[in-house]
Amino acid sequence: MKFFLLLLTIGFCWAQYSPNTQQGRTSIVHLFEWRWVDIALECERYLAPKGFGGVQVSPPNENVAIYNPFRPWSERYQPVSYKLCT
Repeated sequence: MKFFLLLLTIGFCWAQYSPNTQQGRTSIVHLFEWRWVDIALECERYLAPKGFGGVQVSPPNENVAIYNPFRPWSERYQPVSYKLCT
């Protein structure tokens, strides 16, 4: 059991060194709430030439709309369905 836990710990430690990006590209940018067209343009015009490795975006699924008292950022993480348009 201890050996298994040791292997599991080592596996988790090694996993952080595999970011699934091209060699030399390790930076990731957050483009939450950006439109798909704007993300594509930003990637083509700035991020790719500057060597960024990845982009994180808001979840694309249909989500709950909360209006009381305002629309919080967390509503994007409350899926209603997996339709890609809200």
